[in-house]
Amino acid sequence: MKKFAIIETGAKQYKVSVGNVISIEKLQGEFKDGDKISFDSVIMLDDGKKVEMGTPIISGKKVEGKLIE
Repeated sequence: MKKFAIIETGAKQYKVSVGNVISIEKLQGEFKDGDKISFDSVIMLDDGKKVEMGTPIISGKKVEGKLIE
């Protein structure tokens, strides 16, 4: 089973996993191609064995990605 997370950014939710490329409408802040971005509004984590659900978010967890224009 593939590991994944549900994150929230820009009032929308996205299902993400390692290697995914997603399109996000708006990001707050100034970023350029190749910048690392951290999402700390993690709603759900599934590691293939255990599922964690936030109330509404999971405290202390984050998902990191890289901006590709």
